Amino acid sequence: MTQTWLPLVCLIVAIAVGPTHAGLAGPPVHLRAYDWSVYMKLQRTAGNAAVMGVDPTAFRLVRPGLTGASNTVSIAVDGPTRLYLRHYNSRLYLEPKYVPIHSPSTMYEDATFVEHENTFFKFCTAFESVNNRGYYISFDANRDVVLLPYVNQYTYEVKACFFKSKFDVQIYILLFIHILLVNVTTYGSILYVHALRLEFWCVVDLLVLLLYILLLMGSITYRASSQWVSLKTKFCLKMSCFKTHNKVCFI
Repeated sequence: MTQTWLPLVCLIVAIAVGPTHAGLAGPPVHLRAYDWSVYMKLQRTAGNAAVMGVDPTAFRLVRPGLTGASNTVSIAVDGPTRLYLRHYNSRLYLEPKYVPIHSPSTMYEDATFVEHENTFFKFCTAFESVNNRGYYISFDANRDVVLLPYVNQYTYEVKACFFKSKFDVQIYILLFIHILLVNVTTYGSILYVHALRLEFWCVVDLLVLLLYILLLMGSITYRASSQWVSLKTKFCLKMSCFKTHNKVCFI
């Protein structure tokens, strides 16, 4: 039974810890750049600026956003002191919900974004400013998180698209399924690029995914062989009943 249920439990857990659309009820998430192994984080030494780094900050996604508009989100730091991601011109910082020197409406608009899921890439989300339409959360060469106007270029889109996941292995599970079902060339390159970089956590993610796949294949093989043995046993017993002319045969 353990061989049968363990892979299923692993997959359920991977899905359960993924993104949620239930306000603050869901788990904290890491916002990981699409094509970089860097995460959005709070840089307290730089005036609570938002930057990209290897040690992620856990965020919670507030839906709807602070303005209350549908299909919007505000990004808050997980923890007792809730800081919200907001922009000053093009630079993004993390501040409390109520800032004495700013009106609440200004803060709410600066800290609210429109979610665009699967717009640039599968399983990724882009965040568009509500009061600067056409400007998306991205990051520059210094890894400072900024708002940049949309440009129809691959180099722009890979920096303006984020995975929302607490455990990155879920991303690879989804991509693997998508590779099998849709397009090997396009989305397979994502796994290939990460594997080539040999970045530690990417390799760990891929190894865990491989383990899940092996467990799942083992489970399918085990169940198929068990069912075959069961059917074979029933068939043999039934044939035995007929040979002995036993008319009462409960199989």
